[in-house]
Amino acid sequence: MLTRILLILLSFFVLWPAAASDPAWIARAADGTVQIRLYYFWSAACPHCIEARPHVEALPQRHAWIALESRELSRSADNARMYQELVQRLGQEAAVPAFLFCGELRVGWESPETTGADLERALEACHGRLLAGEELAKPMPTIASGRIGLPWGGSLDAATLSLPVLTVLLAALDAFNPCAFLVLLFLLSMMAHQKNRTRMLVVGGIF
Repeated sequence: MLTRILLILLSFFVLWPAAASDPAWIARAADGTVQIRLYYFWSAACPHCIEARPHVEALPQRHAWIALESRELSRSADNARMYQELVQRLGQEAAVPAFLFCGELRVGWESPETTGADLERALEACHGRLLAGEELAKPMPTIASGRIGLPWGGSLDAATLSLPVLTVLLAALDAFNPCAFLVLLFLLSMMAHQKNRTRMLVVGGIF
């Protein structure tokens, strides 16, 4: 019984980060079906973007598992900001037309028979990985920032702190681990009811 409980707890703490993975590349249809999220960034001043648009925006009609987000850049500061943020997170250069899906950025357009067909094949391969239960892509990393968020609210600019102070602050933040405290309290509560010193030693040694 004790072993079973410990295995359940261990599985929870190991699998929990994976369950909280980045949802940037997947979406859900109204019926709950999982879809591949395709970002299409284009500009009204770009002839290749205008040429690609009918083919790209018809993809969800041919493949219900594609969730298209078509965003024009020249008339929307929000769309431009979103695109810049995404390409920075992927470590790529910004250009149009751009297609982002499954952790991948593709730029440029030649024709539906070449670029369009290649894009569709890549999307189908990504969908196949989704159906197989494979990881589509690594979670999208956050943009590096010089500010440190504090658990009690607010933030600090790391550039204004000396190295010793920054080291102590980061160590203190890392030491506050709610998951570890939960496991510790659980094991302490189990040890409190044990009459056998050997069992208490085993439970404490596991932690």
